[in-house]
Amino acid sequence: MGSVSRLLKNTSVLIASNIITKGLSALFIIYLARYLEDFGFGQYNFALAFASVFIIFSDMGLDALTIKNVARKPEEAGQYLETVGIFRLGLSLIMIAMALLVGYLMGLSNYLLMVILAAGMTYLFDKMSGLFYALFRAKERMELEAGTQIVWKIVQIGLGFAAIYMGFSLMSIMLVLLVSSVVKTIVGFSVLLAIGVRPERGQLKQKTLAIKAAPFAAYEIGNALYLNLAVIMLFFLTAPEDTGWFSAAFRIFLFAMLIPSAFDAAIYPLFSRLHDKSRSDMKFAYGKSIKYTLVAVMPVAVMLAILSTEFAGLFGPDFENTSQALFVMAGVLPLFTLNNLMKTALWSGDYQKRIAYNIWISAGVLAIAAYVLVMREGYVGAAMALIIGETAFFILNYGGIRRKKYPMGKYLWKPVVAGLAMAGIALLMYWTIGDQVTNLYIAIVSAIAYALLVLGMGVFTKSDRQLFKEVLSRDKSQ
Repeated sequence: MGSVSRLLKNTSVLIASNIITKGLSALFIIYLARYLEDFGFGQYNFALAFASVFIIFSDMGLDALTIKNVARKPEEAGQYLETVGIFRLGLSLIMIAMALLVGYLMGLSNYLLMVILAAGMTYLFDKMSGLFYALFRAKERMELEAGTQIVWKIVQIGLGFAAIYMGFSLMSIMLVLLVSSVVKTIVGFSVLLAIGVRPERGQLKQKTLAIKAAPFAAYEIGNALYLNLAVIMLFFLTAPEDTGWFSAAFRIFLFAMLIPSAFDAAIYPLFSRLHDKSRSDMKFAYGKSIKYTLVAVMPVAVMLAILSTEFAGLFGPDFENTSQALFVMAGVLPLFTLNNLMKTALWSGDYQKRIAYNIWISAGVLAIAAYVLVMREGYVGAAMALIIGETAFFILNYGGIRRKKYPMGKYLWKPVVAGLAMAGIALLMYWTIGDQVTNLYIAIVSAIAYALLVLGMGVFTKSDRQLFKEVLSRDKSQ
């Protein structure tokens, strides 16, 4: 019980942080899309996607390995800070050079290459600060990560809005974002020093780390390709405008992932400890995590579909077509959530190779689906390809979960049934009274119906209520 209570508390901290940081990010992205319009926004997202495919090689799965090992041996934090930090800096510089070389050979314009360079340097500092956050998570000091992220986001958004107000070009805006990433790195390192974590030489060797991190690296690289394939294919096979419409929808989709992302971040160090100490506690915590996140995500997915036109309208008249892609992406949200949680559980259970295998197969499925569907349906086809890729990933992950004998089905069926019923109610209202009421009205009524169904079906058991009371009582005592 104590472990799950700590999980809920850490998750609540990260959710609060995500609401603030992602809310600010969403506001900035909306204004940036309006400022750059669909063509410029397409270039912006292509540069980010292209750079990220290369810079991910500097990650090499080292953040995941750091969290897992430092969670088990906190005294090694300083050694991981120094060894991983030096390794990552060198790899990042090499991969930025590779990105520029490949872009040049592909015939990209000099201007776009400069934007990619700025994006790559921004990712370099983001990856360095990512190591600091990995150490915060390993020590389960989520409040430190949350505070650092909020400070950085305020700086980034402030500088970004100033750049837009002053009429800066895309290249100049990218340089402003680079400055904010440098600030984030400085703040994160300063916080680490403040809690007593300092670079320290030890027995860790870069070669040894690379070998141990290889399964994590295989997943991270495959995942980077997986998440950016659709954007890159759209840019080369269609017009930049299509890339902009799809990217706007994907940004909204990622914002909707804030609760699952918080859970994913909070459970990894916890699961890593519980796997060696108490398998029964780990299964209990895993089952509860699956249920809580799915209960939260199902209504968000349905409301995302209902209000897709309204959300697309936030980006301005150039992004009307975004609503079609967003409507399709809404179906990806529950699958994406479950895949994240299954991936984290299998990582914690030393199934890293299995997850790497799964993501590469899924990336292959996505690539084929994206090529076929983008050629036929454009940006909507790219969104459809995401559903196909996530379904493949889910099937493969479920096989690993079954082998590990982690609970799944008994925690899934009630939230899924309630979510499908909510979708059915919304669809019925749209068919019968859709011309008399707004989409917002349909969303609110269907959400209320969902809440009543969840309560009526007894989704939250006595043990759930006890956990909530324990968390609240601890917060009050502190």
